[in-house]
Amino acid sequence: MSDPRTKDADLAAIKARYEFNYALVASNPKIADNPLVIAAVTNSKASYAAFLAALAEVEAERSLFRMWRTHRHFRQACAAADSAHAALRFAIESAEDEHNQTQASQDAAPQEPSDSEPTAQGAWDYFRGKPNTKAVLEEKANVLVRLIVDNCDTGLLFAAKFKDKNSDIRLGDDEARQSMTETAAFLLILVDIFSFKLLGSENSEVFMRALVIGVARALQDKGVAIEAFQGLLLKRFEEFRREDIEVTLRAFGKKIAVIFGIGPNIAFDLFLENALLSASARWKLNELLHV
Repeated sequence: MSDPRTKDADLAAIKARYEFNYALVASNPKIADNPLVIAAVTNSKASYAAFLAALAEVEAERSLFRMWRTHRHFRQACAAADSAHAALRFAIESAEDEHNQTQASQDAAPQEPSDSEPTAQGAWDYFRGKPNTKAVLEEKANVLVRLIVDNCDTGLLFAAKFKDKNSDIRLGDDEARQSMTETAAFLLILVDIFSFKLLGSENSEVFMRALVIGVARALQDKGVAIEAFQGLLLKRFEEFRREDIEVTLRAFGKKIAVIFGIGPNIAFDLFLENALLSASARWKLNELLHV
């Protein structure tokens, strides 16, 4: 029989490891409000609680018939807790990198935006009060093209961060283009959901047509054939047109993981999903598409 003192020491070490990371987040204002870190902390706490509950279940079980099931559940809870802890560490490191990059950009000499070139910052003052005519909708679409394309390498960036832990990850040009194409298609599907709700059928069609054409042309400059992208986009629209955003998001994450040879990885899926949702939230589509 194992020494209960050893078990208690192990549990104390595990608890200390988790609490250290929670304290690290809480004491660092640079990362405490980062949505990826917040989600990772929540996931970590829930996984740790599930681990303790599974341990208690194993210790209380006396039936040989059910013992194999409780032990299997405990092993699953252990694996989930380890993944959640790794995800939290990755979130902390990513948030610190993001903060440092943002700080470096702010320290650099800023460029004043042109009065005729609206950006996604603030309340979209450039478009405020302008009716959603065909010309204005197309202009709004052109702004969003840049934002979508700027986020199309998100999967590649996250895959590169996982490379140290998985040498089988592929980061070639073909994988980068495939990931970029899939990401663009996903973001267009996401925008289409909002545009239909905010603009209605007719205006949404005008806006999305201009947006799709703009994204396709931008990707062409990066080596993606327009016909190939349009074919993939139609396929993904058909695949997910009856699904809610959560189902679409999970399926998208798995596709990106397959492209880079990552395989099933909760941490990768979590951070990719949250990164893209956070980016789209910063676009403030409600303000952009509102008159």
